[in-house]
Formats: sequence, C-alpha cells, structure tokens
Amino acid sequence: MAAKAQQLGEDEAEAVLSFLVTTQKAFAKSLILEEELLRLLCELQPQLVGRREELYSRGQMPSYVTLVLQGAIRVTSGEDQYESTVGPWGLLGMQRLSQKDYVCDFTAVAVTDGCLVLKIHYERYLRALEISQVLRVDRLRNGYAGQGQ
Repeated sequence: MAAKAQQLGEDEAEAVLSFLVTTQKAFAKSLILEEELLRLLCELQPQLVGRREELYSRGQMPSYVTLVLQGAIRVTSGEDQYESTVGPWGLLGMQRLSQKDYVCDFTAVAVTDGCLVLKIHYERYLRALEISQVLRVDRLRNGYAGQGQ
C-alpha cells in the first residue's frame, strides 16, 4: 500500500498547477479557476508507491488521475499488451475526468522503489469544477450589481 508523503508546498503546488493548466484541457482556465485548482492541489498528499504496486488495472473504473512526480510506472495496454514507461510529469487516467463511466484499457505498475505520485480524485475534481462555476456566477452578479451604483 502506498505511504503518504508530506503535503505539497505552495511552490510545488503552483508548479503542478502551471503544468496541468498548460497541458491538459480538463484543467483549462475556462473550466476551473486557478485559485480553486491551487486549493485542490494544496489538499493533496503525494504518495510513495512501492515497486510492483499496481496503480491501475485493466477493466476497472478508476476513481483518480495520477501525476507521476518521481520514479517510473510501466503501462501495459492494448490487445497486444504494448508496454511503455511513464516518468516524472507523466499523467495516467486522464480520460476519467471527461468520461463519467471510463474503464481502464491499461494496467499500470510502479517499476521503481520510492515512486512518488499525486492522485487527483474524480469526485474532488468535480467539486472544484462546481465551485469554480458558482464563483464565476457570483462574481458576474456582483460585478454587474456594482456597475449601476
């Protein structure tokens, strides 16, 4: 089982935020406010994953997306069991954020000791989207209300 590491510091969380916002549509500024994404990231604790520990299993519905911070993950996918390796700044399971009923078509296993990963849970991501939407509406209302005075 993965051990929890120390929470991300603010600088680390901002680096992860910048990476996600610039590389992943699911974290676009038009969907999720940066302040809410930063709040989400600061809540997370990276996990130390042991060698041979399975993170994803083919045919299962994942409850999280994984960002590899350190180490390597072997991904086996497809009918021909194609193998690839995902290292630092690699993401796994991103389809889960855009497909409610996404089922893994791959298996992912840590291949190095001390592999450090950050798991972003689907339900927490959805909550961040909802909060962002509410805040945007509130800000629009307050902005319009303040213009007429």
